Amino acid sequence: MFGSKCNIIKSVLLSNVRYSTRNVRLFSSETQFDHIKLGEIKDMREFMKIKNEKNLEFTNEQWLYILKSRGGIGLPNYMGLNVKDVGDSSVTIELPITKNHLASNGYVHAGSIITLADTSCGYACFKKLPKNSIGFTTIELKSNFIGTAKEGDVLECTSTLLHAGKTSQVWDAIVTHNDRKLAFFRCTEIILYPQPPK
Repeated sequence: MFGSKCNIIKSVLLSNVRYSTRNVRLFSSETQFDHIKLGEIKDMREFMKIKNEKNLEFTNEQWLYILKSRGGIGLPNYMGLNVKDVGDSSVTIELPITKNHLASNGYVHAGSIITLADTSCGYACFKKLPKNSIGFTTIELKSNFIGTAKEGDVLECTSTLLHAGKTSQVWDAIVTHNDRKLAFFRCTEIILYPQPPK
């Protein structure tokens, strides 16, 4: 049953996606890794196509640079997220809290924490995508908050892999401030594959 739901979701997602090629880049860097010029890649599908065709593998250090470059554009850049570490099945990201991350009560907004955790899990999923896949998307997430933070604090989030299947991945993330746990997060990512022509 889960497999058929995945195929339906994938078909809907892929049929509704329209990629614009005007000034759109997946990465902020012009660096080249093994025949991939990061600055010229427009979307995750293109990155994965090149990676799959050339059977490329990257070290954790190279992934750290790739993910830092990915964070140089879009919401991660706007939020000020900084990729700190990449492991075999984990990614750690920092978020220095500014007034833009706060709710009206003066404490960090829950959406800021969710963005941090979801980005950490998403980057880790991107690194662990199986061969022949073209991307992923979050289909479910859950968070529990047990603490908060204020402007000037630096939050850290580490995502860890719970399940890596061919059609889905499940990631856990813990958000901390000075080793004090603030939030627990779990998300499920559906793995996207090219669809056969109709």
